[in-house]
Formats: sequence, C-alpha cells, structure tokens
Amino acid sequence: MSSVVYSADRVGTILESFRVINLAMSFFTCFVLTKRLESTFLRRLTAAALVAATAPVLTACYQFASNTGLTIDTFTNRVYGTFAHPNVLATFCLVMLALIARERERDATSRKRAYLFFSLLLVLMIIATYTRAAWIVLVFSSVSIAFLRRRRRLLHAMIGGMIAVLLLGMASRFLPPCFQAEVMDLSVVRRVSQRPPRADSLQWRWWVVRGSFKIFAMRPILGFGYGTFPTVWDRYKDPARRADPSSEAHNDYIRLLVEEGVVGLGIYLIILISFSLFALKQSIRTGWRHSVFPISVLSYCLISLTENMLRHTASAWWLWALWGAWSAEGQVNPGAVSSLCEEAIDSDPAKH
Repeated sequence: MSSVVYSADRVGTILESFRVINLAMSFFTCFVLTKRLESTFLRRLTAAALVAATAPVLTACYQFASNTGLTIDTFTNRVYGTFAHPNVLATFCLVMLALIARERERDATSRKRAYLFFSLLLVLMIIATYTRAAWIVLVFSSVSIAFLRRRRRLLHAMIGGMIAVLLLGMASRFLPPCFQAEVMDLSVVRRVSQRPPRADSLQWRWWVVRGSFKIFAMRPILGFGYGTFPTVWDRYKDPARRADPSSEAHNDYIRLLVEEGVVGLGIYLIILISFSLFALKQSIRTGWRHSVFPISVLSYCLISLTENMLRHTASAWWLWALWGAWSAEGQVNPGAVSSLCEEAIDSDPAKH
C-alpha cells in the first residue's frame, strides 16, 4: 500500500509485488475454472499438483538415503528436495498432504493405496527436513481433521499414544544407560528436546522480532514499502550482529509490519480472518465434508508465525490455487443456473 508512494528498495518492491499478483491470479483463475468446469478441472489440478511434487519428493528421498542433505544448526542431512531450504520443502509437502486429504474427503475409495503411500512418503520427508513448525502444523491439522470427522479414532489413537509413552517410560528404567543415551542422541529427539547454545533458533527468532519492532517504530503507519525487509534489516540491524547472514524475518506478520506498517498488516489480517470465516462457513454448510479447507487456512496462519510463507513461492502458489478451487467447489455453476431458468420457462404452463 505505502509502496505506491514510498519504498526503501524499489526493485525489491516490484519483484515482491509481482509475486503477490501471481498469487492472486492463481487464486482467481482456479476459482473461475472450477466454477465453470467443476470436477473436470479439479481432477486436472490434482494430477498437475502431484506431478509437480514428484521431482522434489524423489530428490528428497535420494538426499535422505545418500546422506547428502544440508547441515544447518548442528543438524545433518536435512533434506530440501529441489528447493533452496528444508523449510520450503516442508511447507510444500504440507500443501500436498492437504490436497490429498481433500481428495480423500471428496472420494474415499478412489486411489486409496496410492494416496496412502504418497502421504506416508510426504510425512517422512517433513520429518526429515527437521522443520519444527511443519511438525507442529502437521500434528495440529491431523488432530483437527480427526476431531471433526473421526472422533472415535482420535480418542483411540490418543489412548494408545498415552499407553505407549507410559510403557516406554517404565521400560526405560530397566534399559542400560548406553541405550538411553543412544535414544536421546537421535536427531529427531534432539531437534525437539534440545536447544544448542550456538544455534538456538528460538533465541535467534526472538532477537529478530525485537530488532524488527525497533525498525517498525521508525515508520509505524505505512512502513518502508513492500518487499523491503531484507534491505531495511541489513541497514538498521544491531551492529553487534552484523555478521549474521540472514536477512529474513521468518514471520510474515512481523515482515509486513515493517514493510507496510499497521495499515498494511491490518488489511492483511482482515483478509485472513475473512477468508478463514468463509472457509469455516462453507465447511459447516457441507456438514464438515470440506473440513480440510478451513483447517488449511488456520494452519497457514499458524505457520506464518515462523515462516516466510508469502515468499515460499512453490508452496504459496499451489496453496492459493487450491484455495481458489476449493472456494468455488460445491457452488452452482452459472451455466447450470441459466439452464435451470430456461427449463423453468419452457415448462411454465402460462407460456402454453
């Protein structure tokens, strides 16, 4: 918004503006095509998405098997597929899981084994990225869907999980210390339970938040211009942390607060809240048969607290395209309305 009259980095503003315009075009294109073609376009969109996911997922599988992933924050072999960072692959896999879950809602019998296999593969790749935010969102979305549609199975799973944890806790007392040390040294366990002093992600993110608020205070109303966070951050960040190579907020809300001020962030939050309510109403109207839609929106809002979702191009494009299709799904096609009106006129006794 403020970028129209002011920008601290006009090139960055132009590039990021094109990215957002593409997101909007993807959304509205899929919305219109779904309204006109309905199931035909939805099948093609699903097929295209799964084909697009093949190369990143297979590459990630190779990286996992060959131990050629990235080493970040003392954790080795973090798979990243064909993307630049494991976090992008993690969010991309979450989007593909949402797509598969929505297809399962639409037709629970078609391609059941294929979808199950691909879902397990996507979950494995999410775990292998060691992206904790993606793990949290995966659990949140799975539990939410189960609560809305499979409460009994969720209850059984929770009881089984608590029993398993209890049994493992009791058994650990009888295991030799060397075995306990090996379990605690597993990468997945360390990622959840430990915060290395030299690579404490939470502490680093808190430092970024505090620094961002200091920059925000310089232009609190309209900000520095869309897409300017890297430039502004490098210019004004704490001199004692100049050696830090990252120039990203890792939080969409903080980034927009700096770039667009309270006005721009307020508009963005209004859009997200309105869209969340729309998705929720649509799901309630269909008896929770479209539960994946609102949960995907809430998951997006949640993961945006720790990720640059608006800049995760592959994930964002596919997600907003799917949202466009899901927004139109189930609504009456305009052509069908015309046909119904024509039939009603033809069958009107007064006409004859």
